[in-house]
Amino acid sequence: MTFQQLTYLIEISKWGSINKAAKSLYISQSGISTSISELEKELGIVFFERNNRGVIFTPEGREFLGYAKSLLDQKKWIESLYQGDEADTDETVSLVVASQRFPFAESAFLEYLEQHNTSRYRYVFKEETMDALINDVHDHHADIGLLFLSRASCQIVRHMLLSKKMELHKLGSTRPAVYLRAGHPLAGKSEVDVEDLAPFPYVAFDHRQGVASDFLEEYQTPGMKRGCRHVIVSERSMCYQVMLRTDCYTTGSGLLSDEIDLGDIISIPMKGEPLLDICWISSSLNGLPRSAWDFLGILKQKLSRSMEFTQKVRDRLASAPPEDDI
Repeated sequence: MTFQQLTYLIEISKWGSINKAAKSLYISQSGISTSISELEKELGIVFFERNNRGVIFTPEGREFLGYAKSLLDQKKWIESLYQGDEADTDETVSLVVASQRFPFAESAFLEYLEQHNTSRYRYVFKEETMDALINDVHDHHADIGLLFLSRASCQIVRHMLLSKKMELHKLGSTRPAVYLRAGHPLAGKSEVDVEDLAPFPYVAFDHRQGVASDFLEEYQTPGMKRGCRHVIVSERSMCYQVMLRTDCYTTGSGLLSDEIDLGDIISIPMKGEPLLDICWISSSLNGLPRSAWDFLGILKQKLSRSMEFTQKVRDRLASAPPEDDI
């Protein structure tokens, strides 16, 4: 087994195609195929199955990818210790984060970018649905994924991650909440229940046909009725605009950020609902690059700041006099 073979395998997983991987590495397709076949024979496993669209990694292949990435990261780290500044300037730092829609995650990524402005890097931040980000992390298309788990979704998501041999780590907990504009008829309440929400239209993100409710972007509760008025959007900016211009609301973690401008959007906790867990996932701790650990350190600080800011906004709104008294 050689580092070159590991590089070939990781590049194939990145592109999902032997042909595209060969082109990106400027080698022949037959050369990369022969090298991978030799490694499969040496280890006695099959890394992937071929089809008309490219390749699909086997469970053993996905597991091996995590170890391969870890070995290559350690190789680069050892080289940096003994090759001096020249090695540092030649190395490309990589970080890929897949996340549900959290303002604090955006803030963390931006600060990471400011702090790690190296000579060569590839940083990616993707906002995705829960099922998509789980698959991306599992298939090594993202280093880590950020999501929230509710009481309803916790069991099925944990079972799914366990079956995929993925790691789940809790960052913190928060009460589920509704997002709406500051001038909304419900804006003066300290908390809302499903009966309060019933008269108002609902805005949600578009999802693929057949996606289970456990993987939706919005917080789900059995007693909530969507009614006959709802708006479907695919972009977060449009979701905010819909809420700012109408009496639409949406549900989620309720977290706000003083570093990301959400306009005149506020959040109100939902009465009697169990806490949500904010979590991060990875395919393997052993294969997690140093850049991901650095990002997680910033992320924890931003989550704490977001929770404090959200509570300050709610306290300020609660202490404000009613409009009729002004």
